[in-house]
Amino acid sequence: MNYLLSYPLRLGLLLLAPTIYATAPCPNWQPQQAAENIQHLRQRLQALDASYQQQQSLISDELYDQLLEKEQRWSQCFPSITAKPVITTAATPQLTTTRHSFPQAGLTKLKEPQLKQWLQGKTDLWVQPKVDGVAVSLHYQQGQLVQILSRGDGTFGSSWLHHQQQLVAIPKQLTQPLSITVQGELYWHVDNFIQAKQNNSQARHQVAALLNRAQLSTAQGHQIGLFVWEWPDGPETIEQRYAQLAALGFVIDPSLTQPVSDWPQISKWRQHWYHSPLPFASDGIVLKQSRRQVITSGNYPPLWAVAWKYPYQRTLATVQGIQFNIGRTGKITPIVLLEPTELDGKTIRRVSVSSLKKLQALQLAKDAQVALQLSGHSIPQITEVIWQAAQAEPVSLPNPKDYHRLSCWTDNPQCRTQLLSRLEWTKKSPGFALHGLGKASWLQLLNSQTIQHWSDWLTLSPEQIKQAGFSAKQAEQLYQALQPPLQASASAWLTALSAPHATQLPKTLSWQQLANNTPNDWEALLFSPKKAQQLAEFIQHPDIQLIFQRLAQRKIATN
Repeated sequence: MNYLLSYPLRLGLLLLAPTIYATAPCPNWQPQQAAENIQHLRQRLQALDASYQQQQSLISDELYDQLLEKEQRWSQCFPSITAKPVITTAATPQLTTTRHSFPQAGLTKLKEPQLKQWLQGKTDLWVQPKVDGVAVSLHYQQGQLVQILSRGDGTFGSSWLHHQQQLVAIPKQLTQPLSITVQGELYWHVDNFIQAKQNNSQARHQVAALLNRAQLSTAQGHQIGLFVWEWPDGPETIEQRYAQLAALGFVIDPSLTQPVSDWPQISKWRQHWYHSPLPFASDGIVLKQSRRQVITSGNYPPLWAVAWKYPYQRTLATVQGIQFNIGRTGKITPIVLLEPTELDGKTIRRVSVSSLKKLQALQLAKDAQVALQLSGHSIPQITEVIWQAAQAEPVSLPNPKDYHRLSCWTDNPQCRTQLLSRLEWTKKSPGFALHGLGKASWLQLLNSQTIQHWSDWLTLSPEQIKQAGFSAKQAEQLYQALQPPLQASASAWLTALSAPHATQLPKTLSWQQLANNTPNDWEALLFSPKKAQQLAEFIQHPDIQLIFQRLAQRKIATN
């Protein structure tokens, strides 16, 4: 169900109830920076709210809700920054809008702990799936349909009555001459939709866009269903209301409205509808009391009904910084560091953006709010930027020309990640088995400056390793692990050094060939002048020649 409210009202609701951000850390901002960012976020929420009221949803409801909760948390962190009234064009009735007989305020959305508090002392409870559609009010006079109103801003809505003939799910004439108002959800019909397995976040937008048109085709109208969730001026109990609505001609599926008396029953139905096929997309469940106090004026949420949403398919995450991993061949991979974020039972702290080009397209900066989702293999990925800080500082990017197969054989701040990648790759190379050597050991050797050039590990003694901060026993074990494989071939060493096209060379390649081959000789082996030239340039590089000298000292590069 679409219970999206305007920003001022929803902010008021969230201030009344605890939220998932109750324990989230406060941003480390100075007062002026906090004031600018909070007001900037409020303006973003205002723009999103205005676009939705015009049936244009720029982001999903779940991201909007999280963005609003973020604003509430920041307001709690900086209480001296007062909220300014937000006035949207939809707050004033236009010529095309009509006042609702009964306001269509949104439901308060609660997490499990707050929901359990809400349940205390309440009886005669019922549960329904929370249909992900477009809210609508239907008005009948003497049994005749006279108005179809969009939710609008909750007080005023736009008329969709011109679509009545195409919307076959809406009864045009009741079986009794009653004057009533019925509230429900217009949804896009999807056969056997399982929310836990499928993502249909555009279904609601599709319905809203179609209803906002001047004309609706017969086929489109048949695809739009109606789920009735309230009869404000109807009988006292929910059983009576639905029984009479069915008698009046509305299609009521009793399996989608179930009585519950305790938490296990509530959880059972939530899981059931989350994993079972339904004719519509849903984003949670609605809990309501059978007997309720009808809202006739004002635009605030009912106290007798709340929503418990399903796990987010996309969640909002805060960017804390960006680091750049340089691979052994010089490939640059940006890593976005996030404030710890829960998604599908996982805590996400970092996300790979795969390339500098993609990072530049996202235009990420510190404190940005990004949409996070899991890909098919449960790999987190950033799909879009939802909000940027008011004074977003651009990220300083490394120059791709500075990193390649022949860069960073010596340690320095700019080269640490590539050199570390080279060292870690060595023990993974075919023919090498440097057991007991992990990233932590390499880092300790680098941080102590025991290793400054890639080749330094070839000549380390136990005493040198011990001076790096290892115990005598650890130093001896590490010394044994660092012994280079004496039987490894020249081609195996080239592979360990990440030489271009090394895996295409014959395993019988001798060190003498390695030292004496000309580009023509390499071309005969690689069948490509370009590949031959690349390999020859790699081998003749001063750092590679130094490594060969160290290998010769160890009696390795001799046969």
